[in-house]
Amino acid sequence: MEFRKFYLQNAQGARFDLNGAGGVYATDPTGLGIALSPSFASLGSGFFTDVSTRTEPQRTPGFTVIFTRRASAYDQYRAFARFLSSAGDVFNLVYKPWGTAEYYRDVMLFALEKRELTQVGWLECPMEVKALTPWYLPQTYRVELAAQAPTAMRYAFRYGAARYGAGRAPAYGATLQPSGDIPAGLILSFSGAVEDPAITLVGLATGKIYGRCEIEFVFVPGDELQWSSVPDNGYCQLVRAGDTVDLSGYLSMTEDPFFQLPVTEPCTLQLTGSGITGSGELSVNYYFRTV
Repeated sequence: MEFRKFYLQNAQGARFDLNGAGGVYATDPTGLGIALSPSFASLGSGFFTDVSTRTEPQRTPGFTVIFTRRASAYDQYRAFARFLSSAGDVFNLVYKPWGTAEYYRDVMLFALEKRELTQVGWLECPMEVKALTPWYLPQTYRVELAAQAPTAMRYAFRYGAARYGAGRAPAYGATLQPSGDIPAGLILSFSGAVEDPAITLVGLATGKIYGRCEIEFVFVPGDELQWSSVPDNGYCQLVRAGDTVDLSGYLSMTEDPFFQLPVTEPCTLQLTGSGITGSGELSVNYYFRTV
């Protein structure tokens, strides 16, 4: 029988095994279930109705890290603490419940309590982390943005989002399928030239515009546009000659610029703009309430 496994992983992909390798393992995990915070309004006469049900990223994750080698328990603890310090402010908690599927959460260290050896010579250290995202399957749906032919002419003036639909100008696009329990985070990277690009997400069944990010900026060959709608880590930035520039001041706020993929219908995401040439890639992080 295969038991569930836990790992900590830094930005470079290096992992710290918490499943007994090297005499270190995690036990008594928390934060694997569901937590909601519904809000209610009084209807009078003792009756209430729910006005919102906000999905929380689940409970605070935590476990007890046990160092089982009596002669080197404190050395094991020191190596573990140094791994956490070198991992940076944000790292991944990796959960492998069964098979090959691995679920991730972006976390920050909240507390690691150092205690004394127990009677059997083990060092038991409770640990808590702050979760920045729900559980997700990283890069489970990764597509190349394909160039699409224009269906209409592009004029010098710009239509509003309600009139200027997807596919009305030279574009790069992809069709995205819904999955997970809550709206998915999107991560887009485009390398090339484009003037005043716009990223638009439209429902295939309803035609609903779920969001539109308009960037009033001119990208030249060699530039890279990076955009993310990952919860607690949304950004729009330019990478030019190795330097990263925040583009939040160049965004139009007429529509939600950091939209997410809904769970209700397939959508098409398009990147449009004048003189667009280059290549793009899109990743989707599907989120789950529990794993």
